[in-house]
Amino acid sequence: MDREIVLERSGAAIHLVLRHCRGPFTAKVLADRLHLIEVDPPTNGGSRESSNGHKGNGPNGSTDKPENGWRKSHLKVGQYYELHPDSVDAEVHALLPPSLLAQVGQAGRDLHIPVIGDPGLIAVAPEVYPASVADLKVGGWGKLAALIRKVVGGLVTGLVLLALVATAGLLAWRTLTREEITMSELVVRTREGSPPPASPVRRIHDQMLTRGIRITFREVLFLNSTKLVLADGGFVAIQGAGDLRDLAPLAAQKKALPVIEARISRAASGEPTVSVDRIHCGGSVFARSGTVLPIAALQPSMATPARAAEPRSAKSFRILSELRFDRSRQIQSLLGKRISVAGRLTVEGPRRVVRLANGTGLILTPLPLDSHLEPFLAGLVGDPEEIQFDLVLERMLPWESRNPAESRKQTRIAGEARVLSISAQSLFLKDY
Repeated sequence: MDREIVLERSGAAIHLVLRHCRGPFTAKVLADRLHLIEVDPPTNGGSRESSNGHKGNGPNGSTDKPENGWRKSHLKVGQYYELHPDSVDAEVHALLPPSLLAQVGQAGRDLHIPVIGDPGLIAVAPEVYPASVADLKVGGWGKLAALIRKVVGGLVTGLVLLALVATAGLLAWRTLTREEITMSELVVRTREGSPPPASPVRRIHDQMLTRGIRITFREVLFLNSTKLVLADGGFVAIQGAGDLRDLAPLAAQKKALPVIEARISRAASGEPTVSVDRIHCGGSVFARSGTVLPIAALQPSMATPARAAEPRSAKSFRILSELRFDRSRQIQSLLGKRISVAGRLTVEGPRRVVRLANGTGLILTPLPLDSHLEPFLAGLVGDPEEIQFDLVLERMLPWESRNPAESRKQTRIAGEARVLSISAQSLFLKDY
């Protein structure tokens, strides 16, 4: 589902809806660009239906309509609220004065979000396309070449100098310009098979022709101190650039999305290295050093797994706040059932274990090589972030056993489970 900004009239004001707002940056950046004040969302009803018929589920899964549609009367001009911020279908609602229409159009262009809705409103904030490449004119080189030919006094010498100038121009272009790519493209490029070590001359040549890259963090699905996942599936670690969690408040303050500018080179062994030139938000520089370590190109799911405290469907996962590891056999009633627990992923000996807040553990059955979950779990082992695991409980361990690794009493591990899907912040991955 692509993001979009919808405009509609609401009396003398403008009702703005930002649909499918994924990640922690876009809503804050848009609100700050338009100088909006955040208020609590309305509590009447749970339906997500606007005047143009857009629907979705409320916070409690209800599909009943509220009496006043979106409850626009809940908002005053200059205010906004966000519905279901943790969902892939999150939405921002705001009430604007007509004087902000031009800024809405500019924000849409800067954030790469289409603006649709009432034609009369769109005409005030039209889409502006950049000039074509054919309109860009580069001058001065012909005069420079003529001057060089006149000074050296010969056509041959002039052509040689022109060739040198062209080579210098190519090298300058490769050095000063950057290629705009996605994070998943970066992961794919750097994980391809590395060539054998090159000769010193070839390495110098490769360094001179290495072009910089530029990646905009348009939709961040997962972010911790050193790792992030973007909506395109790119999963990387950035070391030596500071705590990445500080990017969110900086982006909100500067009203700009974070951008990383880096350069791909190759070590003597042929392995690619991605060196950070800078990370910035608008004109504010967040970091001027660091290394990007590609981890995986993930395939995020567009839908949240179905979970409920009392599920009504066999395909839903029963949410459990804790699992006991005492002598009782209450856990036995959950064997073969779908359950959902929140915990940290650890490695204990040769096994991956999910540790819940009360200390209870569940051993995770090894995942197949083609699993959508495996690359993320492998890259996140040992990190302190809490993840929601959707599992099928396959085995309960005995309270006491001759084998210490099989004893619930000693390991505080309740049993073994097969993970089917996970949620971490706004990232959803599943294997079913």
